[in-house]
Amino acid sequence: LKNFKVHPQYYQIQEEIDKLTNQIHTLINKNNITSQIFKKYTENTQEEKGISIEKIKEVYQEVGITFSDKITKRFDDVLNFTKEVIKNRRDYIKTEIDRLENMIVKLKHYLIKEQNKWIFYQHMGH
Repeated sequence: LKNFKVHPQYYQIQEEIDKLTNQIHTLINKNNITSQIFKKYTENTQEEKGISIEKIKEVYQEVGITFSDKITKRFDDVLNFTKEVIKNRRDYIKTEIDRLENMIVKLKHYLIKEQNKWIFYQHMGH
């Protein structure tokens, strides 16, 4: 025990290990959150479906209501607007999915890099 010597840079190494541990935890948390958002966006694009004027007419006809050509035209306008909104939303979500996918890849690479540093410093300290 008298001959036991602490590595000359022990405190610096331990400080670096602690810093890397915090960075790794932050990266893991950020990756998990990003992955959850990515999953939600992906699910949303699969679930979202438009409705046709024919389906609306069918529902109203079941309860005995028929549409004039003027009402049908307005429904067509509303449906076209809705389709455009859905298309824009899908385009936005697609862009976000791509961005999140890239972010996840970068986070994983950075995480591996930080973990490798952590391992290196762990071995230096022993």
